[in-house]
Amino acid sequence: LDENDYLEFLISDPGTKTIGLYLESVSHGRRLMDLAASTQKPVVVLKSNTNRASNQIARFHTTALAGNDEVVSSALSQTGIHRVDTLQEMMNAFKIFSLPFMKGPNLAIISRSGGSAVMAADAAHRYGFKMIPFSEDFFNHVRKKVRAGVIRMTNPLDLGDVFDLEFYKEVLERALQEEGVDGVLFSHSYLPGIDEMTTKNLVRSSMELSSFYQKPVCLCLIPDSSEWIMMRKTADFPIFTEPDDALKALALSLKHYRNKFEADFHPCNTFEIPSSKGQSTRKQSDKIFSPGEVFELLRGYDLPVADYKLVKDYEEALGAAALIDYPVALKIADSDVVHKTDVGGVRLNIETPDELKRAFQDLKGDCFLIQKMVNMGHEVFIGGKHDPEFGPVILFGLGGIFVEAIKDVVIKVAPITEREAGEMIQGVRGSALLNGFRGGLKADLESIKRCLVSVSRLLYEHPEIQQLDINPLIVLREGQGCMVVDARILSIAECSLNKRGFQ
Repeated sequence: LDENDYLEFLISDPGTKTIGLYLESVSHGRRLMDLAASTQKPVVVLKSNTNRASNQIARFHTTALAGNDEVVSSALSQTGIHRVDTLQEMMNAFKIFSLPFMKGPNLAIISRSGGSAVMAADAAHRYGFKMIPFSEDFFNHVRKKVRAGVIRMTNPLDLGDVFDLEFYKEVLERALQEEGVDGVLFSHSYLPGIDEMTTKNLVRSSMELSSFYQKPVCLCLIPDSSEWIMMRKTADFPIFTEPDDALKALALSLKHYRNKFEADFHPCNTFEIPSSKGQSTRKQSDKIFSPGEVFELLRGYDLPVADYKLVKDYEEALGAAALIDYPVALKIADSDVVHKTDVGGVRLNIETPDELKRAFQDLKGDCFLIQKMVNMGHEVFIGGKHDPEFGPVILFGLGGIFVEAIKDVVIKVAPITEREAGEMIQGVRGSALLNGFRGGLKADLESIKRCLVSVSRLLYEHPEIQQLDINPLIVLREGQGCMVVDARILSIAECSLNKRGFQ
């Protein structure tokens, strides 16, 4: 039995509401994804053994950018699995999933301590929550019990001036009734031996009100160690000690609700690998494809490739340039040259036959590429690799030399939908540049989406591909499309395709 067998059983078990898995490896990643996508139950995974045994110098950008653990995190997230890093985070996730789901980002914060309220507000911002204003009716109700009049009527609300702890239940219920409030964080400190009974009543009330209004109430208590177990026995209700822990867990609840219950979440129906349609005709064994093979394969999947011709000498280059039309680029096209720029194997913006001749004299090689110049656009990167646990995965990031310098990439398991392609584009930190930051060129994002979906399909249908780099894909102004100007593919030996059930 492996983790998938246990997961399948727990998904079918009506008595199991939340599932937790501790993994040191993944036996069959795509089956794990299929199972997780099939259920609305929260699945929490604590994955250890994350260090790579070796750090060999990568020949492809993708190898350096998509280590095994990065792929695991992306794959789990893609199907709504919640990955945590510590046992404490796993326990907090179990606590939060015992409450009603957080159905929106609007949070009410109530605290007996002003300092705790400020820290909770910081944590709320950190985890993406919004603190909407309370209504005047709510504040008028709170004012009934205010003594010194020092309370600031805000969200977060400091109840340090209210000493009637039985009144806290009314404040909590009023907060849950507020229009737009999706959940409440209540941070409560109390004096042992004095506030014990009223605090126990607050725990019971939190459980009852959370269930009645079907909104989560994250109750944070700061008892001394001798009373912690006693408070936990007061009711079958989760208690947190730190607002940050509670809100980090609550963010998982909101993410889960959005992923599993909102109508626009439609993950791929299956992540199982089909028989490769290219396997019967493509018999490459551990080799880098020639530029012509790469470009024709990409064109077969409707990717726009800049016009090109492969040539062997200047006379052929001259004819190709005249046919393609100047300006052109001249590149070394030998398969064993991976990074052409590093060896001085690229000449750009060649506008005349004389310039072409001089460029040709500077380059050494057996095969050359004449290609139509594509200017005035954003350079982005699309990559792919065959992961040993999850099969083909796709990467996206800013292109050119920045892809390795910045390492700002998003990874997903192939195939992907257009919605997921859009998430990849907006998921990179440099996405503002593509959106026309400070009056800059607004990129044709729809064309990038189409390319990402097409490349993911290519990788999915050709599991013999071990590495793929499209760098750069030049993206033109909105509505004008994009163009592939450089790409590389490395295939794997056919005999290795049967590892981990990918064939």
